[in-house]
Amino acid sequence: MNTTVPFIDRVQVILGDYHKYWLVRGILKNPKADVNTKKLMDLKETGNRRMAEAVRHFGTPLAQRLASLVSRRAPLHCAIVPGHEADSASQGLNLILSNHIHTAFNVVNRDPVLRRHTTVESRAKGGARGVQSILDSVEVQPNRLARGATVVLLDDVMTTGTSLEGCERLLFAAGATTVISIALLRTADA
Repeated sequence: MNTTVPFIDRVQVILGDYHKYWLVRGILKNPKADVNTKKLMDLKETGNRRMAEAVRHFGTPLAQRLASLVSRRAPLHCAIVPGHEADSASQGLNLILSNHIHTAFNVVNRDPVLRRHTTVESRAKGGARGVQSILDSVEVQPNRLARGATVVLLDDVMTTGTSLEGCERLLFAAGATTVISIALLRTADA
């Protein structure tokens, strides 16, 4: 793990900034909310009819960036930063992995690597943003990660980077030797 560069500066951000859609919930839309913001909202909404387009919107550049970082033939593990609810999974991020990463790279194990075992308050609603919150509520699933593994760790939006950082620590503790932390978007003006 490289500790000389601040963690947040080591995260690969795929498409740029995320602008909150609402400045005042249900009343005032953010004029800075762009196509990336709208596609991310489509990606996060389970069953959204626009999800397939959002998966393409983020999946294609993710696969391109990943190809510049690792060999397509090298054994690779994929992990998704879990949502705030115990045992929840992001349909959109899982579709990105299955449609764009599993098909183009040598993914060793397609089962979920990370699992949130305890529900925590959503960060959007004021939940804790510290690394310790992740360490206390997320685990690496048994027998899902080979010792010495290279892992792509994926999150939809990075605000402070603590979710990615906490999950990265868990992956290293479980035996990963390389973790490539990737966020589709970074919150602007966080």
